[in-house]
Amino acid sequence: MRIQQEMLTNAVKHSKATLITSTLSFLGNNIQLEVQDDGIGFNPSGKHDGYGLIGIRERVHQMSGRLTIEAAPAGGTSLCVVVPTAEEARQAQST
Repeated sequence: MRIQQEMLTNAVKHSKATLITSTLSFLGNNIQLEVQDDGIGFNPSGKHDGYGLIGIRERVHQMSGRLTIEAAPAGGTSLCVVVPTAEEARQAQST
């Protein structure tokens, strides 16, 4: 919930988007959250002064997930988080 909240906050605050979509999917043993906007985009490998992406990365890491960022200046942004379900995480820890 906090990851999605931060993703949406970043999109509203920084992207100047006219459209933001959020999709939550259950894919077998994983949960996928994707937020896309049609805003101004940014360079994901550039320096960012806020804590938004840092917080998202830390939360995703704590849940043994992965974060994918696709963005380009003037090209919108897509953030995708995939985390294992609780059962999948328990099974992975026991092996």
